[in-house]
Amino acid sequence: MRSRSVRRWLPAGPAGVALSGLLVVGGLALLALLAPVVLPGSPTEIAKDLAMRAPTLAEPFGMDDLGRSVLSRVVHAYRVSLGVALGSVALALVNGSVGVVVAPRGRLSTVLTFEIRRGKIAEIDVLTDPARLRQLHLAVLEA
Repeated sequence: MRSRSVRRWLPAGPAGVALSGLLVVGGLALLALLAPVVLPGSPTEIAKDLAMRAPTLAEPFGMDDLGRSVLSRVVHAYRVSLGVALGSVALALVNGSVGVVVAPRGRLSTVLTFEIRRGKIAEIDVLTDPARLRQLHLAVLEA
């Protein structure tokens, strides 16, 4: 059972789960974008005298064996992962309907198509079979 304070602003059921996920991903993306401003340490600066320091309030993940901030390294790595993910996914027309195309390094690997009923997504079809992917007619939508 959720606490009353969460129940006030978070809808129940699938909408609540979706909103929770959006908040987590959005918060991580915001942290990744603001990393150079808000993080305490450098992800690459070596400080042997700080090596293997335990977590503190200033460094909640502690320091690694070379004295680098583990939190800073994790968030900066997330920035790279986020950039790769956003760079390899695009909205597209799949056989004339809106879908999502995943093409890391320009190689088509996955296509998601959506079936809409009564204004809501009723079904998502995930295609990964190379033979089926070659049969699709795709047109990437540009912003």
